[in-house]
Amino acid sequence: MTIKVMDCDLAVIGMGGIGSICTVKAADLLPGKRVIVLEKAKNPGGATIFAHGPQISDSTWQRQAGAEPMEPQDLSGQFFDFLVSKGEADAKKYFKVGQTTMMGMMALKIGIDMPRRIDKYKELDDPSIGPGWWGSYIVDKMMECCKKMNIPVLTETRAKKFIKDSSGKVTGVLADTKDGEIQVNFKACFIAAGGFGADYKKCQELWPNVFNNIPMHNLNPPSLTGDLIDAAQDTGAGIDLKNAGCNVQGPIHHPYSYTVVTMARSSVMQLQVNLEGERVSDPGGGGGLGRVTPNPRVYSIADQDVIEKAGELAADAISEEYEHERAKKYWREDLAEEIAVDEKWGYGRHTTKADTLVDLALKLKIDPNVLRATVEKYNKECESGKGQGEQGSQGGPGGPGGGFFQGSASPMPVKKGPFYAIFGQRFRQCTHGGIIVNASHEVLDTKGNVMPGLYAGGDCTTEYTVNSGSQSSGQGGPPQGMQGGPGGQGARGQAGRGGQGGPPGGGGIRGGVGIFGSYVASQGGGMAGLCKGITAAINIAKYLSRA
Repeated sequence: MTIKVMDCDLAVIGMGGIGSICTVKAADLLPGKRVIVLEKAKNPGGATIFAHGPQISDSTWQRQAGAEPMEPQDLSGQFFDFLVSKGEADAKKYFKVGQTTMMGMMALKIGIDMPRRIDKYKELDDPSIGPGWWGSYIVDKMMECCKKMNIPVLTETRAKKFIKDSSGKVTGVLADTKDGEIQVNFKACFIAAGGFGADYKKCQELWPNVFNNIPMHNLNPPSLTGDLIDAAQDTGAGIDLKNAGCNVQGPIHHPYSYTVVTMARSSVMQLQVNLEGERVSDPGGGGGLGRVTPNPRVYSIADQDVIEKAGELAADAISEEYEHERAKKYWREDLAEEIAVDEKWGYGRHTTKADTLVDLALKLKIDPNVLRATVEKYNKECESGKGQGEQGSQGGPGGPGGGFFQGSASPMPVKKGPFYAIFGQRFRQCTHGGIIVNASHEVLDTKGNVMPGLYAGGDCTTEYTVNSGSQSSGQGGPPQGMQGGPGGQGARGQAGRGGQGGPPGGGGIRGGVGIFGSYVASQGGGMAGLCKGITAAINIAKYLSRA
């Protein structure tokens, strides 16, 4: 079979967030140069489609609003200025300058906020995840730019193997398409193919204590299998998964109605039970990346009085304007919709309602005697005032529920039917880490040498910076990364020794020790990493101007 051959100056593999930004910025800097994008999925965007947004500092809009300028300009400000330059009218429609919040806390007095979804997703009612927020806006805008600039974006094109010339330099890539195999020759390549969060087996080999075959909801697009990490390894690139991480959170009522999510986290509803009807001592939540929880699936139990109070308070915990108003007006409708789904299908995996505790237990396939005893014990604690502090909601900072339950109202007993059970489970998002790159996004080989013309960024990378006593910025997350996971070097998940009590894998925001040289290793990617598409494009343009 004849292989179709295409030539270009720059090949970008992956049309997600950082890939799309690098593509358009590089094309701006390289007039007359040919850029080709290879995208594995049918629709561009990858995990970025679901993402909210980065924290922006020092943009022109913020300076004009009175923010103190930085010198040099902060990278996030450069990124936002670039985004605005690609469509100021659209930017003004969706973004505003003002006080921003992040996880309920004030982030910046003069920040950039996105109060509502873009129009084509505006009817979705869960603001805690996309599509429709920053990520969707960025990908849509960059795709629009590619069309205007005649940059081909080859979708359903899976890059699979790099090609080297006689000197050992990487000069091309083979890819599978619907119409057969193609070969794309390049002078430079930017790998932005995302992580491997959709590959459960690969995650399990690295983090067996977290990926323990107990079901969890998967928020990774199916294309995120890490095959470009494997391909890079096959061509001689250094791979560091010892410092990789994966965002596994919960249990929490997600991804369902955001209003009901908020109700289940209300401080008045503090009775959570496991699938056997026993009270859990470790409530779920959004905090603690990859923490190993002994109760990965739970029910929040409430009676009619608790539900009414939690519904009344729900809007107070929602900062997004549209969803705040929706929660105030429609929490009953959202709750009823979930109950109807479970009634139709006959199992409790959304919200279950019953007239008595016995009926509720039977619907949940729980021993009624166990659930009734759990409720009675909880009610006594509420009446004696113990229910609050013991579960960590309002008690000391060491309480297991600290940070999960929202609000200052006291927990309420569960006595008056009808009764409700709101399901909570873990969910997993993207992995961060893999191909080793330096601060200029250049790919390093297994000995730490730069591989000329080969660049990478985003979730498929582990960023190495020289250990000079200061720490690299990287993706973010807790300093220790994935809890309970053994070290693992190699893109195919060969696990290293875990060691009880030893350091968990994952460099996180503060960085870990690199696998060679005097480097600090940090997980690449995330929304904070999107801005680095600008610096990657600048470095690639400099390289191509010399090539």
